Amino acid sequence: NAPYAASKHAVQALTECLYVECADAFPQISVSVVCPAAVDTNIFADALTEGEDASEEARAELQQMREHLSVHGISSEQAAQMIVAGLARGDFWIVTHPERFQVLASRRAQFLEHRLDPVGNVAAERRSG
Repeated sequence: NAPYAASKHAVQALTECLYVECADAFPQISVSVVCPAAVDTNIFADALTEGEDASEEARAELQQMREHLSVHGISSEQAAQMIVAGLARGDFWIVTHPERFQVLASRRAQFLEHRLDPVGNVAAERRSG
């Protein structure tokens, strides 16, 4: 999860900087950050946690994520339509699942505000909460 999370945070920070810099130097350029949630893709189809050496916990988590996508996921086409519409409106924040984004953003703010220790991934939290 570390490279995945680091790349997401890096892209968001880079996009925020580009937004500010373009607003000053190149106002004709708009910049947006896309925050997709459950988009029904093949992201978990060939996940490495399914090999012979995978733990039961890892397999169960992978299955839970697949089920989550099949129940709550939107199609790639739906995501693309939302992204194009957000770009057309000039939105900075383009989110596919506003309610989920709100939960995650609030959760992150609480961790930062209260200097809480990191916890495991979201799938594990859903099982316990």
